[in-house]
Amino acid sequence: MFDMVRAGYYYRLGQQAGIKYLEPRVGGLTNTSKMPWLSYSLPTSACKTGSVLRDVPGSVCSKCYACKGFYCMPVVAEAQQKRLDILLADVERWAGYMAALIERKASNITEAKRFFRWHDSGDIQSAEHFSALLWIASMVPTVKFYLPTKERKYKSRIPPSNLVLRHSMPMLRQGAPTVTVERWATVGSSWGHQCPASEAEEYKCNDCRACWSPDIPVINYTQH
Repeated sequence: MFDMVRAGYYYRLGQQAGIKYLEPRVGGLTNTSKMPWLSYSLPTSACKTGSVLRDVPGSVCSKCYACKGFYCMPVVAEAQQKRLDILLADVERWAGYMAALIERKASNITEAKRFFRWHDSGDIQSAEHFSALLWIASMVPTVKFYLPTKERKYKSRIPPSNLVLRHSMPMLRQGAPTVTVERWATVGSSWGHQCPASEAEEYKCNDCRACWSPDIPVINYTQH
């Protein structure tokens, strides 16, 4: 069970520290070219549902973008594994320092740019990890968080208003449920809001922030 009191202790320690102290204690953040700001990645080998779907033809994970290209570089794989090791070693310490780091970095930019994505590679590891992600969002209300996941079992708690949780449909061209209070992500379908990044130069979000919008129930992404 995630211990918020203990996480808060490390958060207060982190608030007194600088970025150079905090970054190695969470394994650092990522700055993908598509995203408007920072993100965080873990190795795809640690995906629970994704590891199973990877061997299923026609699944969204069978041709996962995070299993090729830049993500396959040894330096990237090493960094992702380091983040996972730190997270699994002590999730409360990780959460406290992560909240402090994101807060510190957000203080250096305008509010219009504070859009953070969890897991441009990888996914939720456990119920404790999921609780930690919700807790971090609650501790940094000035940042908008986007959390796509295939781990549908972690949904019993209502996320903070600044975190949008989107459940990813497992198969390509699979539409989302027609009646739902949840938010969804599809790949290769004609459902919902169509991600404009595939039409943008260099495949970037640019001014679009649909992923972070609680008012958009379904977003479809182009397979890439």
